[in-house]
Amino acid sequence: ALVSDPRHQLRDAQRLRPGAVERREHAAEHMIAAAEGARRLWRADRAVVVVTCGARGGWWLAPGHDGLRPYPAFVVRTVDPTGCGDVFHGAYAAALAKGLGLEERLRVAAAAAALKATRAGGQDGCPTWPALQRWLRGQRARAWPSEVGEA
Repeated sequence: ALVSDPRHQLRDAQRLRPGAVERREHAAEHMIAAAEGARRLWRADRAVVVVTCGARGGWWLAPGHDGLRPYPAFVVRTVDPTGCGDVFHGAYAAALAKGLGLEERLRVAAAAAALKATRAGGQDGCPTWPALQRWLRGQRARAWPSEVGEA
């Protein structure tokens, strides 16, 4: 339909381009949906449920812990997010194979994904285990929920 009043056109155009408030609301809705997804995936016979939310961190549930818990992401300057999810899962599996505890596995996986994001390319940007360990040593100042007593 044609609209003759330019105020209507401007109002409609503003709706097409989400602003900062709308982006924050969408991010919050995504985190809430992810948390609900983690709850729905949980069963008593599972060792752990982890739901990733990219640069926003994610959620996890495990026996012996107080319900649904968030895990943070590392803040980095993103160059290329291609493969970050795959790197997260691969690093988590490597940390599990090395016998690391759950929260340290999440820290290692989140760090690997963050480090990958700082490099261009899918496979070419994947960090090695030694590079990841060096990078993590430089990140020790960042508090994780378990380090500050938050749930």
